[in-house]
Amino acid sequence: MIFVPLKWIPYLLLLASLYGIFGEGDWGWIVGVIISAVWIYLRSSEKSTSTTEAGAQSASGTLSQKQEALCLQCGAENASGSVYCEKCGNRLAN
Repeated sequence: MIFVPLKWIPYLLLLASLYGIFGEGDWGWIVGVIISAVWIYLRSSEKSTSTTEAGAQSASGTLSQKQEALCLQCGAENASGSVYCEKCGNRLAN
């Protein structure tokens, strides 16, 4: 049995379809292209859901709650390690 990396599978399917493994003529090529497209779509959707579940926010440039502290009284943004608000002086919530 031959083991190949998962990223090679769509290319191997396209190559197999060009050699006519899935059938004679154009139909075999079309079947190979469809299988490869479905494989690539499933792999890309799997990666995108895993990054959203992990909470990757670096691409959007937003800050998480651990990186900034908002004052409940005045709404000012404070540094992450702040205990008291820099604007109004009230104690920040945990």
